[in-house]
Order: sequence, then structure tokens, then C-alpha cells
Amino acid sequence: MHTKLLTAATLAALTTAGTASAATIAEEDFDGNSTLGFTYSPALGSFSSSTDIWDSVSSLATISVGSGNFLGARDIENGDNPNVDFATATTASFDLSLFEATSFSFDYDIDGFDAGDSVSYTVTIDGVESAPVFLVTGLNGVGGVFGDGNEAVAIPDAASSFSFELNVTQNGGSDYAGFDNFVLAGTVIPEPMAAGAAGLLGLVGLRRRRA
Repeated sequence: MHTKLLTAATLAALTTAGTASAATIAEEDFDGNSTLGFTYSPALGSFSSSTDIWDSVSSLATISVGSGNFLGARDIENGDNPNVDFATATTASFDLSLFEATSFSFDYDIDGFDAGDSVSYTVTIDGVESAPVFLVTGLNGVGGVFGDGNEAVAIPDAASSFSFELNVTQNGGSDYAGFDNFVLAGTVIPEPMAAGAAGLLGLVGLRRRRA
């Protein structure tokens, strides 16, 4: 997995005049904003049956997540899936050394998952992969398991690199899931010189007002 480095132009867009402010570092909304560098296994849209879905879609049964297009999943276990019964979406690895107060979040809607089905994710921080975090684990005999909301993923302040992987394990056409609005955000750490200059300008202004 490669580490995605931010260009000077990108950093300039995230901060102005040495003043730190919260900003989107990278995102994926399936509507044209696609800077998280996601790779998908299997590839999106590679299932031959129209009822087997691992793809960017505008609608899927009763799924309601985000706006516009989203990542849809249904009947992942099928003859076209080289992974047999699961699919993954993995971001690029991002260098966070120039940021503080970083966060990662996404929206999800999961409907009717039964036994053997699950949605989980892992994060890799500074080269160490976390244990899976399960959003939903399916059950039989209860009409399936449902879940929806916005998931906020904790990133330690000391983290220097970050990546994320979503795992959807699912079989059957009567249960499905959708995901949208993946966002990596943070605050650019001002350069010491810029921060010092900003403080000096403030002090000069204060002295002028007192004069």
C-alpha cells in the first residue's frame, strides 16, 4: 500500500496565512469527489448478474444513505466473486504528519443481515492494523439485523499515517447495504515561522492601537 503525500498546492488550499483551520484532507462521495484513493476487491461493477451488486449506485431497495450515488452491496457471495463471500474497499495510506485533530467518518445503512453476514472495518495507523470493528453482525430468526448512522473513527493525535479498510461479508438478495460520504479531515499544523510571524504582526498591531 502506498502512502499518499500532499502537495504544496493542496496544503495551501487547506490553510491560509499560517492560520490553522479544520479542513477535508480527502473524501469519497461517489458523486465526483474521489480523493481517498480507494481500491476495491472485487472491482466495482464486476458481477455479471444485475441483482448481485458491489458498485456505485444511485438506489438499492430501501437503502437511504447520503445523497446521490453511494457504494451499494447485495449478494456479495456469488460465482463472480474471487473472494467468495466478502468484498473490501481500502483507502490509500495518508501522511498525517502535517496535521492535528484528524478524524475519519462515513455514513452507512445496513438492512436485514442474517447469520454469516457482517460489516466491519479496520484502520492501519503508523503501520499497525487494528482489530476489526463490527458495525453489524447478522442473525437468523429475528428478521435480520439492521443498522444505520454515521461512524466516526478515532485517530490518535500522534498518528503520522492512516489508512482504512471496509469489509462486507454477505450472501442473499433480500439483504443489502450502502455506504457514502467517507471523509478524512484534519487541521494543518502551522509552520513555526508562519505562526511566529502571525504573532508578531498581532503584537505590532496592538502596539499601534496603544500609540
